[in-house]
Amino acid sequence: MEAKPNPAGSLQRGRLRELTCIVWGTAVLAVITARAQLAITEVMSSAATNLGPTLVSQKSDFWELTNFGTNTMALDGYKFTDRERRVWVSDIFTNRFIGPGESIIFVQTNTTGVMHPPDFVHWWGASNLPPNLQVRPYARPGFDSDEDGVELVDGSGKLVDQVHFGAAFRGHSFVYDPDTGEFGSFSALDDDGSFMAVEADDVGSPGVTTGPIELSIRQQPVSQTQDAGADAEFSVSAIGLPRPTYQWFRDGAPLAGANNSKLIITGLQPQHAGVYLVWVSNGVASVASVPAALVVNTDPLPPTIIVAPADTIVFEGQTVVFSVKARGFPTPVFQWQTNGVNIPGATNQTLVVPGASLAMSGTIYTVRAQNTNGSASASAQLTVTTPPNLAITEVMASVSNGPASGHFDWFELTNLDANAINLLGYRFSDRDDSFDFSYTITNAVIIEPGESIIFAQRLTREEFIQWWGADRLPPGVKVITYGGFGLDGQGEEIYFWNGAEERSEDWFAGAAFASSMPGYSLRFVPPDNYDVGNSELGLDGAFQAANGGDIGSPGYTTNPPPRFLSVYRSEGALLLKSRVIQGKQYALVSKTNLEDPYWATLSTHLADDFVITISRMIDDSVHRFFLLEEME
Repeated sequence: MEAKPNPAGSLQRGRLRELTCIVWGTAVLAVITARAQLAITEVMSSAATNLGPTLVSQKSDFWELTNFGTNTMALDGYKFTDRERRVWVSDIFTNRFIGPGESIIFVQTNTTGVMHPPDFVHWWGASNLPPNLQVRPYARPGFDSDEDGVELVDGSGKLVDQVHFGAAFRGHSFVYDPDTGEFGSFSALDDDGSFMAVEADDVGSPGVTTGPIELSIRQQPVSQTQDAGADAEFSVSAIGLPRPTYQWFRDGAPLAGANNSKLIITGLQPQHAGVYLVWVSNGVASVASVPAALVVNTDPLPPTIIVAPADTIVFEGQTVVFSVKARGFPTPVFQWQTNGVNIPGATNQTLVVPGASLAMSGTIYTVRAQNTNGSASASAQLTVTTPPNLAITEVMASVSNGPASGHFDWFELTNLDANAINLLGYRFSDRDDSFDFSYTITNAVIIEPGESIIFAQRLTREEFIQWWGADRLPPGVKVITYGGFGLDGQGEEIYFWNGAEERSEDWFAGAAFASSMPGYSLRFVPPDNYDVGNSELGLDGAFQAANGGDIGSPGYTTNPPPRFLSVYRSEGALLLKSRVIQGKQYALVSKTNLEDPYWATLSTHLADDFVITISRMIDDSVHRFFLLEEME
């Protein structure tokens, strides 16, 4: 039964369309291209250098393709490349088939010798690998140990699967998370089928996976009302392995080219109104989202500011961008002003002001949205400053026992400026040729003069503190958790930008190093910010982590003075727990009257750790004041 059309925006029409979509559910599957029974499930981008006694060269990069479907698939015409797409490889797929549940290994020929299939089997051990494992060698491309990716397309050039991964942990492959399918976790010995290779200290699971992941939608599209002429956006979040593909529908009909997790409709007209849903498929299963109604308003409506322009801080010489979002019908027109004066030609939702000068600091920019039914306005202030004096003062790019320890890379940023700095909107990355893989700070983080804060890969503040010890770190140390890239222990760079920077090569703070010793952070000295070597216990605040044995000075750039952590009584004795520097000599001094200019030395102590407890018998009838002094 077909529903009769009602006026645009009718709730009844939305319900009928929803029913129509549900009825058509089985039919629309036929128009979804099922191409994703295949998934890239493992990548080795940096094999171990610790080899067996008969081997003379490092092993090769490889990647794994798995068929999670129930049918054998022919791979003729398929081709793959890395993230740079400089070379496409196709010959390895000729006359090649992959069966249900099967994984194929594609291994790069070694630079010092050809990696034939038997060599790969010897490397990992025949008893560890599936019988009749297909191993296909190829010449190039190899994978960048800093960060890279694999992209696979079919014979028609349609994307089958792609993965991206960050800096390698040498000797460990990248695998997918068995709960979400997210790619980029490190293989760990005896975890999810991973094992140690026979001929080298490599850990991976070639030919073995943890299986498919059930397709499911975690975030559904949301119904909305928009004005004619405006834009609308629907989005969905799904997980599964093979990885999800998408097809959006309006009123049961597929939308051409609408194959992403987001659907953006610009310049809305009444004919765009309807019920939208997305079918998510991975070649093994399909699932439909809940329907979401789009109502397109054509009733007269005065402008309302939905998103106002924000106060902006930029560096001298940078480009300023203000933007506004408003609704209303007819579609509002805009006029920007500076300090109440119209800016000629500034009639868009976005205002771009190049070359900010210090003299422009404090300028108020106002935007007015107007239509035949009324107007609305909003303002923002521009602040122009010189770049702050921030420096990267420490980097840990290689932890003891690697990611298997549950610990990851981190670096330290120190404020050498005289002013507090808000890092909201600031970005950082390990490459200066693009912002694509940079991490953006999305909340207000104030770094005070002289303060050092920690940027920890994957680790929460609580996890970082548990690693290094709350009583060893500075009180209230700030830790920012980031992801998207890791630090390469064989050499790396780090760059910082503020949110207004448009050119990635124009970073204002950075650091570079050649290599890093596992378990030791590297120290950097501003203003040149050169690498001065590994951290040393007792130097510039360096101490041993409470867990794992790593050496570093997170939160410190100099040796801190001793501080009491706690004072309590126990069976007539006073126990004073203190944070000190291991290897230093300390004197516990006391006096009964603060007006007395002299302190009496009660005892001396050689610190055998960075936290010590001193026990003193006390007389409860006498009030005493205690001080712990570091001796020369």
